[in-house]
Amino acid sequence: MVGVVVIFTVFAIAINLKDEKAELSKGTQNGEQTETKSDGGAEDGAEEKAEAVQEGIEKGTEEKTEGSDGEGDVVREVEQIGAGQVIALTFDDGPSEFTSGLLDILKREQVPATFFVLGRNASAYPDVIRREIAEGHEVESHTMNHQNLAKLDEASVRAEVYGAEQVICAIENKPNCIKYVRPPYGEVSDVVRSVVPVPMMSWSIDTEDWKSRNPQMIQDRTLSVIKGWAIILMHDVYGTSVEGAERIIKELKAAGFTFVTIDELVQRSGRVLEAGGYYAYFGS
Repeated sequence: MVGVVVIFTVFAIAINLKDEKAELSKGTQNGEQTETKSDGGAEDGAEEKAEAVQEGIEKGTEEKTEGSDGEGDVVREVEQIGAGQVIALTFDDGPSEFTSGLLDILKREQVPATFFVLGRNASAYPDVIRREIAEGHEVESHTMNHQNLAKLDEASVRAEVYGAEQVICAIENKPNCIKYVRPPYGEVSDVVRSVVPVPMMSWSIDTEDWKSRNPQMIQDRTLSVIKGWAIILMHDVYGTSVEGAERIIKELKAAGFTFVTIDELVQRSGRVLEAGGYYAYFGS
């Protein structure tokens, strides 16, 4: 009889301890939730950021607790707004000392890009040009010396356009290798249109990486205006642009976008481009 009483008592104590532990755990969870809301409001902050990102690429945050230490990891929910849509990531002014690092990122992420290179820089980094081609990227012309073509006479425009083509095609060992020219500053004139023997390619999203030199600002600006069929302008002559590009790539891949080269973008659009024509967007 005494043994039965002892067993019953131990069992009752165990149940009581279990109830107290459950209450303590409940109180701890309630306290963490209250702290999260009072510390600036994680949900409110996420909603404000989503409003700043077109269509809500970053759609809020939620907390989950892992491990015995009670620390939480922030999990971002990314809306699949880019599913089935293509975009082209382009880089101007290179190659430079930063281009190889960028190529490493593109290779790791399996993202093709289009490089609008300067003839003078191609001459300085021929091996980088060859690597860009070998790894499936597109190399096009950004003229020889980055002069404003709209302010030049016909002879000078020809020197800028054909000089760059000669350098780039010699490195590639391929004649007539240039399919598109990107005029510096996006400036063109009637003279430029009459001289350039291929379509001219502008952009629809300027990340302003050249201006901010800040990876977070580059990312935020891009995500705030992103849309399918966009041509994104960046520059592979700044280390901050390389970091910004990596952030953009990860975000847009998570959102479902597919990266393509400029030529593939044109092919998918079904549009027929004209020599000397000026193009910036291929969506509807």
